[in-house]
Amino acid sequence: MRMRTAARAVIAACLLSGSGAFADPLPCQGRYSAISGDVTLLASGMVHVEPRNRSEGTVDLTYDGCDRITISGQGMRMDILRSATSGWSGTLTGGGATRVFRFNAVTPRVIESWMDAFGGGMTVQRGMKLTLLDGTENQPVDCIFDSDSQDFSRETFYGNRVREAYLTDGELNYRDVGFELPRNFRVLGALIADVTGDQQPEIAFIRNRRLYVYSGEQQIYKSNKEIGASIAGVTYDIDPAAQNPMITTAVCEVAPVAADLDGDGVKEIVAIGAEGTLLQAAGVTSTVDQSWLAVFKYQDGMMLKGTLGDKLERPIQGVAVVDGQAVMVATEQGSLLGDGQKSSYVLAVPVQ
Repeated sequence: MRMRTAARAVIAACLLSGSGAFADPLPCQGRYSAISGDVTLLASGMVHVEPRNRSEGTVDLTYDGCDRITISGQGMRMDILRSATSGWSGTLTGGGATRVFRFNAVTPRVIESWMDAFGGGMTVQRGMKLTLLDGTENQPVDCIFDSDSQDFSRETFYGNRVREAYLTDGELNYRDVGFELPRNFRVLGALIADVTGDQQPEIAFIRNRRLYVYSGEQQIYKSNKEIGASIAGVTYDIDPAAQNPMITTAVCEVAPVAADLDGDGVKEIVAIGAEGTLLQAAGVTSTVDQSWLAVFKYQDGMMLKGTLGDKLERPIQGVAVVDGQAVMVATEQGSLLGDGQKSSYVLAVPVQ
């Protein structure tokens, strides 16, 4: 299946990284501003550095296949090629000199460039920063996904539509969910199970540190702001083609689990609770002072809350109920400076 024109949206290509042997992000196709850095001249044992931090105008980047980009502007045109060993590079000759350019996409909208020019017994080195001003249509979506090229829908990928995925003869298919979902439903950190004993699935999910439980579109429970303790998240630019960055962070909440803990035939909800500085701002690290397993039991038309086991002075980042035991994964957070030992522990407590 090949991607169609609708898939070639600026936002899609600029958010995702290349596949295969190339781990760096693909730069967006479009117009970039060019800011030059210092110039270093080396000749006959002499080194001279000329400070420079000025605008060099704009250049246009256009894809010609997945591994070739044409850069044009300021009276020059150059093809840069991508390899698994050296990344993006290009060469220009003329005027008695050979100029070798190397490019590295720090993000899909910011590129660092280095030039080494050789000729006349002299070497000239210069850095340059390219920043996306305007993205164009026909972004390199086909270069981002694997060779099977799944169908891509911008609405499905970035929208709020929820569908059920299922396997048929080894092929992944999708269908609409057969029951109502609340408007504020979030897939990350969600559980769908019968937790009231009415033989119908309830919807439980964590959002902004609270556990919500819905029966259809009716909310039957909302917890205090102490549920959810994930220290994992993804920070990204919503639309890298826009002139002004729109940075946000999606927290990868650990989903609660459902299990019949007391043997009465009705499943309880087991979720992770925590105290600490659980920040969700871009680039800010969360810290957890204490975490525990919170248990929620529906009885006589109301949700009762309790705990399972002792509180831990480290974040719990995984939970399951297996063979009469609640199994959890507790982690040690490393230092912001990168030092300190990071480790994980698998712990178990009896449920009865």
